[in-house]
Amino acid sequence: MKERRKEAGLLLPAVLSLVAVTTFFITVKLASAEGGDFPAHIAFANMFFDGQTAITGYEPAFYWVYGLFARVFHIPDIYACAYANTVFSLLCAVSVYAVIGVFSKASRTERALATLFMMFFGPLYFAGLNGTNYYLGTYSFNTWHNPTNNSVKFIAVLTFYLFIVAFHMDEAEKIPILGRMAGKRALDVTVSILTCVSVWLKPSFFQVFAPALAVCFVMDFVQNRRSFKRYVREAIVFIPPALLILYQMKTLFFSEAPSGGGVEIAFLDVWSYWSPHVLLSVLAVTAFPIWVTAFCGSGSGMTGIMKYSWIFYVISCCEFAFLAEVGNRRYHGNFGWGMCLGIGIVTLSALMRFINYVHLEREDGRYRAAVFIGAALLSMQFFLGIWYYWRVLTTPVQCF
Repeated sequence: MKERRKEAGLLLPAVLSLVAVTTFFITVKLASAEGGDFPAHIAFANMFFDGQTAITGYEPAFYWVYGLFARVFHIPDIYACAYANTVFSLLCAVSVYAVIGVFSKASRTERALATLFMMFFGPLYFAGLNGTNYYLGTYSFNTWHNPTNNSVKFIAVLTFYLFIVAFHMDEAEKIPILGRMAGKRALDVTVSILTCVSVWLKPSFFQVFAPALAVCFVMDFVQNRRSFKRYVREAIVFIPPALLILYQMKTLFFSEAPSGGGVEIAFLDVWSYWSPHVLLSVLAVTAFPIWVTAFCGSGSGMTGIMKYSWIFYVISCCEFAFLAEVGNRRYHGNFGWGMCLGIGIVTLSALMRFINYVHLEREDGRYRAAVFIGAALLSMQFFLGIWYYWRVLTTPVQCF
């Protein structure tokens, strides 16, 4: 028993080490390629630190961490970028590990392995299996070529699941958090602060989370008929991030700069530009969550979490499918970053539900078939993710 506990205790550091090493080398490879997001953000960060441009409340976190390595420790730009990206990758892994521990029956070993899956699952862009432009199209949770979206993943995961906990608490209820009892109001304030920070890091999370909140409030009112004042109080805590993101949107999309031409409705224009097989791309990244949602029920608690997760993902898909920037950034796919976060959230929720389902004391044929097919889909997405990393590391990268 002691040896098993020791092995379980060593597994998480091993997973984090693997995540760190892989992220570092894949970032060096992508940052060394011509074009793409890493070289662009390295240039933007250097311009900021040289006083040639200002950051207007938008995505500075990666720049500051990059600046720590590049300007304080005097590490070459590409490697400073890799170290910064690795920091946020590890933060994401730790947040995923923590969330799995709260919402599932997973053992320490299962939590570590589930975290490993979340940090590496694919799949590839279908039309690019034999080409060079192979990390676009599906907009997976592990699309690593944008450092600012990577920097917001950890806080998006924490904020989403903490909101679910706070939303279902009664006003007088308290729960243990980090050894202390926390009430609903304290959690609401925490969610508000985390959401503001996420907007400051990059607006891709809250631009999906905000409409998802509205849908969740309406659905909950229809189902439970709780006091209207309660929903008003729930919404008030999101006023600060809403004001911040409105300011950012004005600066980014409706300014006088060449890139600020506005936003228009253009159905599948940007998405189809990167993937001629939109439906296949969606099915590829949602096969496991769809299966688990349909055939692996494991309690009413996880049913609610899956519902909120699907709401988030569907809204993120709709934003990318319908919205497009006007101007020279049209095909940068910036409305797709929320979908990267969305598939991560719905996959993480499905993974936790699947773990709880596996832990059920059942031996019937339907149960065994559901577990077998779920495990097969899980393995497929994991190995496609590994193939994605291998392709990036071993072949020339054409970013655009």
